[in-house]
Amino acid sequence: MDYLRFVKNINMCDDTPSICITYRDKEAKTPYLLDDIMNRIKAKYIKDESMDFLALDALDADEMELVNFCNSFSFFSDKKILVVNSANNLSLSKNVLDSILETDAIKLFIFDNKKGHYKHISSKSINVELGKLNETILIRWVIKKFELLNKKIDIATAQYLIKRSKYLEYRSPYTLYDVNSSISKIASTKATTITKSLIDSVFSTPDEHKVFTLSDYVAKRDLKKSIEIYYELHKNGINPHIIVPMFSRLFYQLNMTKQLSDSGLSLSKIGEVIGVRSDFVVRKLVGEVRYFNSDSLLRNLNKCLDCERKIKSEKVNVAAEVELLILELCK
Repeated sequence: MDYLRFVKNINMCDDTPSICITYRDKEAKTPYLLDDIMNRIKAKYIKDESMDFLALDALDADEMELVNFCNSFSFFSDKKILVVNSANNLSLSKNVLDSILETDAIKLFIFDNKKGHYKHISSKSINVELGKLNETILIRWVIKKFELLNKKIDIATAQYLIKRSKYLEYRSPYTLYDVNSSISKIASTKATTITKSLIDSVFSTPDEHKVFTLSDYVAKRDLKKSIEIYYELHKNGINPHIIVPMFSRLFYQLNMTKQLSDSGLSLSKIGEVIGVRSDFVVRKLVGEVRYFNSDSLLRNLNKCLDCERKIKSEKVNVAAEVELLILELCK
């Protein structure tokens, strides 16, 4: 089961006190969901963490320590909690492992991979797979977070916040902790209803984000806005070398989106091919494709790649070359 289903049915731990946690992929190995599960279980069962909670790495696990901890009575809490990190490295006999699994203590086995005792432990546990939240679930999560803080936010505004957070971008370094921090900052204002303008007022727009905005206007062939933003970026001293690769990536994605969309693929399949996790972003790309035909998309991609090569290998005025490229792309 996934994270949301588990937290909604956390009482299952009363009957099946062993939880086997795995990750869907490397990108899913972010701490927020695991920490949240841990905190929820602690809140439900633990009153004295110093006496009734034990967390350790499997490589440091002592057989007798685990057995004694799980078989002894809790001091002040409803149940004891054992957390074993990198549980695939556990070096216990199956008899000892079974004696631990059969105890009433809550046991979280966190696996880095499905090796070692994974198959045996998972067969006797609640199995939870953690992964990066998709856009639909993330929107619900954002709305719920604001509700808990007595704030209202509609779906479109939640989408806008998610876009600003960059959590859903391919190989994004941003985690749910970053999204949660953004929510806390926005909710700290007096407003009861969250709006896009409030989000913008709370967070200054860094030049990095303005580069993305510039790409959006270029994709719409809006020359006036594109040049306006480019001049602002140039005035702020941004390195123009970072802009052209962004354009190359944009027109690669638009070119692929055009081909895949014309062949009848779904949004999720298109996103999978071009490396975009968010259906919202894919829908935006599909909308932007209408400003171009297939030939112009390919020509613009080649113009971007040519410009990249030129500014890397020749002594040219890079800022002027980027401006000329914008003029070409917005024709």
